[in-house]
Amino acid sequence: MVRRIFVALLLWLALAGPAFAADYKFSVDRNFSDIMIRQDGGVDIKYELAFTCSPGAHPIDIVDVGFPNNYYDLGSVRARLNGLPLSDIRKSSYIPVGVEVHLGEHQLMPGQHGTLEVTATNPHMVFPDSEDTNLASVEFYPTYYGSQYTSGTTQLRVSFHFPPGAHDQEVKWHYSEITEQSQDADGRLVYTWKMDQASPSTQYKFGVSFPKTLVNQVFEPVPQSAYTQTTGGKSGSGSPCLAPLFIIGMVAFFMVIGIIQGRRAKMKYFPPAAAVEGAEIKVGLTAPEAALLLEMPLNKVAAMLIFSLSKKGAVALLPSDHLVLKILDRNAPDLRDYEKSLLELIQMDGTIVKEDFEKYFVKMVNGVNAKMKGFNLAKTRAHYQAIMEQAWQQAQDSANSAELSKNIDQSFPWLMLDKNLDGRLKDSIGDRSVIMPVWFYSGYHSPAGAGAAPVRTGPVSGVEFANQVVSRIENVSNRAISKLESFTMGVTKATNPKALQTSGGHGGGGGCACACAGCACACAGGGR
Repeated sequence: MVRRIFVALLLWLALAGPAFAADYKFSVDRNFSDIMIRQDGGVDIKYELAFTCSPGAHPIDIVDVGFPNNYYDLGSVRARLNGLPLSDIRKSSYIPVGVEVHLGEHQLMPGQHGTLEVTATNPHMVFPDSEDTNLASVEFYPTYYGSQYTSGTTQLRVSFHFPPGAHDQEVKWHYSEITEQSQDADGRLVYTWKMDQASPSTQYKFGVSFPKTLVNQVFEPVPQSAYTQTTGGKSGSGSPCLAPLFIIGMVAFFMVIGIIQGRRAKMKYFPPAAAVEGAEIKVGLTAPEAALLLEMPLNKVAAMLIFSLSKKGAVALLPSDHLVLKILDRNAPDLRDYEKSLLELIQMDGTIVKEDFEKYFVKMVNGVNAKMKGFNLAKTRAHYQAIMEQAWQQAQDSANSAELSKNIDQSFPWLMLDKNLDGRLKDSIGDRSVIMPVWFYSGYHSPAGAGAAPVRTGPVSGVEFANQVVSRIENVSNRAISKLESFTMGVTKATNPKALQTSGGHGGGGGCACACAGCACACAGGGR
């Protein structure tokens, strides 16, 4: 205990720690967190942590799990390893805020795998949204571990379960866009983030805001000293983690960084629409129009439009760090009105003026909104999600490489609606080969052939195809719209100005007052 008080000894331990803990090594195969927001202003937390004790390493016999703040209820903590209940749960002696779960006879030996489930109630987690007095907010930083103790990557998933009564039209996410939206068994709205190859030693931040009328208690921000940065677990008897020693002295630093970074609020291009019970589905929208209806990022919609024009032989992308298009045929067959309008924006030098592009998307969004008058928004969105799923199923059911290549080529605009395009391509193609569409290479070379890169016309593996496709889409998306947030705000300001009234971060208050809402960092799971 004394060694945690005196700074000099803390520094000595920080330097000596690696030598003490050299025989502890593990991988974090899975890191799942579910945060159920309670109406009393707290949260119920469920961790699911899958570990593999590395060959030759010390057994994992104790796991430290951190909690968001000092209000966590120790009596509510329950733990199970591989489905077996664990009863020896104590306040951690190694981390400022958290518990240590003793595995006892169930300790993980070198080479063994184990899944630890920990549940607990943590009060005092709902704070005001600093940008909108009508909203409340919760933020959560999932468990991460000291890089000196971990190896490989982790499958990261974080799910927020909103309070009962929350609707998608009135909530928002923080920091990064959600991967999926669903409902849990109780009918509550759930926002989920997924990362298949996350770093086990990197801090990831997530958060949500929702109408404060959905909870009975919203806590006012308190001085930072009232909270303690949650840190992670143990890595061996007498071997303190480096991360807790470091983080205890860096809480203020992370707080300032969090305030500066803020977060990008969820931009909604369309104003809220009344979903009349029994209203019809709007059919006949194209893939780019459906992408707008689903409120995909505008740079991805821009890429869809450019690929469509390229496939029809209307334009070619020229080599450049930014978007430069060469018009090949203004009268190419099957051009739609919005594609013809886009061609008209291309300047003599092949560029598109940003302000003109913003106005173009404003017109396109308003056009889709006009088409939706009298139709059910939620059902229509589900309809186009179903079309996307049918396209995936058709690709997966293809009898041979030629049919697979044809189906992907024809359905490519609909496949682009999937946020997990990379993973779905790899799953659907599997170990089969596929031929890259020739039109997809437009932009790797000039139309005249000057400086042309060789075009792959033969079959490639599913993994190579997926990697090239995703890389190409990202490249074109970034070139089309370089400053996505400001561009999107410019469009949303015209199409749905109320959305901007609820955007933004907490600043110095809200969930940020928790210092580290939910992070159990350093080496939780390392064992003693």
